[in-house]
Amino acid sequence: MSWLETLRTGLNGVRTHRLRSGLTVLGILIGIAAVILTVGLGEGAQAQVSSEITSLGTNLLTISPGSSTSSTGIRGGFGTASTLTTADATALASETVAPDIRAVARSPSRRRP
Repeated sequence: MSWLETLRTGLNGVRTHRLRSGLTVLGILIGIAAVILTVGLGEGAQAQVSSEITSLGTNLLTISPGSSTSSTGIRGGFGTASTLTTADATALASETVAPDIRAVARSPSRRRP
């Protein structure tokens, strides 16, 4: 079987089944458009998140309480300790205690039962 005969057979099949061929082409086009749209939205969202993180600056430091250990020896997850107090935030804001810190923004949080 030669390439010319193969091409002729393929074109004959496309010509005789026009609706099937058209729907196949339509499905391929919709699939390609969906992939391009998904990739574009993903890259756009990534760029937006990156720009928001960059706008925070390189000199931002977040301090959170660590984990606590109960009297039975069971260690809780990150943030279960309530070791940071208002006095800690006040001390960090003091120029004599921490002269390199420009500002402190205290963010209170409550434990959920």
